[in-house]
Amino acid sequence: MKRQTNKLKNPRSIFPLITILGMTLLILCSSFYNKEWYFDWSGIRPQIKDSIEVAKYYGIDAKYVGYANRKSNQYDRQRWLMKNATRQELEKLTTYPDETIKAIAYKGLLRDPSITRNDKFSIVLKVFKNHPEYIYYTRGCVAERMELSQYLMENVLLENFIFDPDNRKFHKGFNFTAAQEQHLLNKYYTLADKDVN
Repeated sequence: MKRQTNKLKNPRSIFPLITILGMTLLILCSSFYNKEWYFDWSGIRPQIKDSIEVAKYYGIDAKYVGYANRKSNQYDRQRWLMKNATRQELEKLTTYPDETIKAIAYKGLLRDPSITRNDKFSIVLKVFKNHPEYIYYTRGCVAERMELSQYLMENVLLENFIFDPDNRKFHKGFNFTAAQEQHLLNKYYTLADKDVN
């Protein structure tokens, strides 16, 4: 009579099974990884954090959206965040891993009257440096994917760019010098040319 051996008691036969299970678990866990899990929320108040958790899913809205041209909840949420977040909170949110929140933070900083024009100029250059980052922007009944730098230039900094793309006038509230304006326009059009080619 032959003696039967149980192969499961042999550690060499279990090792490949454990390796395969471990690799499968590692792949599953890494595919669900989200950079937002490790964002440092210190210095950001709970009510700001709650609004961010909602706002990040809806993109950026113009004042009026849809066929009926109604003001959206997302637009109100964006305005609330820009109005109620402190300068330090907005500066910290420019490092948040979601581009929608970065766009709101940059727009809030650019519209802050207490920030000098040189600081605003540096903020815009920082956006160009982080090129390309994309947001979803909705105006009227049209939604489009655009670069964060493009959004800030066309919808925040320049006057009536949507209706007159040849317009090169910055909103007066930014008080950029002529050299700063020209530098920003050159950066913007250089990046736009790279994207087209």
